[in-house]
Amino acid sequence: MSKCSYTEKTKDECIIANKVYDQCRQQDCIEKLAYSALAPEEPINPPNNAAAVIIVPNTFGIGGIFLVNKSPNLLRRGYYDIELKFSFQYELQFRDGSGNPIGANVPARSLFNKKVSLFGSTGTDVNVYSDFGGFSNLQVAPFVLVEASSYPLEATLGYTIPITSGDNPPVPNSVNVTIGLFTIIKLFRLVNLVVPSTGFCKPKKCEEIAEDPCEYFNNLKFPFDIFDPPQKEDFFGNEDDDEDDEENTQEYLEEDLGNE
Repeated sequence: MSKCSYTEKTKDECIIANKVYDQCRQQDCIEKLAYSALAPEEPINPPNNAAAVIIVPNTFGIGGIFLVNKSPNLLRRGYYDIELKFSFQYELQFRDGSGNPIGANVPARSLFNKKVSLFGSTGTDVNVYSDFGGFSNLQVAPFVLVEASSYPLEATLGYTIPITSGDNPPVPNSVNVTIGLFTIIKLFRLVNLVVPSTGFCKPKKCEEIAEDPCEYFNNLKFPFDIFDPPQKEDFFGNEDDDEDDEENTQEYLEEDLGNE
């Protein structure tokens, strides 16, 4: 581990940092039409004999996150309205009534717009310059940072008429996809902060890799965990503090009622 102190004394240091002024998290279950990745304005048109459709494993991902709008909220001072656009890319595979693939995989995409309002404080028209990098109007509005993780949940066929039994089954005319999206959105500014410091970090000596692969392997710790899979409580742990608080509250109430 790096030694981050030349002295035991602590002093205040002024640093330049990206300070987060506000942030929020959200999980969205999104149902969207699938559009052609080659012709973005055209919805996917399934084969007439398609009975099912799946999102091909390992082809799904976020193709891009774009800032559509960042503007001051007209009703709440210091708040900013943020609109983001998410582009999801994946491949579809159509299957017939026997479960056999129909043709080649089809590249597709879906779009999702998200709006949030976050506190970003107020700024002024100040130009900032550094030879590390030039910035213009740095203090006017905060910067946006987005972290996202998405998962394909389902793909289904859409029909021109409801599915009914008969000699002439309905023909599919669209593909609907369901996507799970976890998002964290932050507003931050470049500011000066005073922080306690014990000095500069002193890096440790680099560890050289042994040329002999057996020497490297024999020095590794024995991986007991791969032979003894973790139990449920070890695997999940305390994933959500809110859930822990609710459980503790429930236990407290039960004990309190039992003592009455």
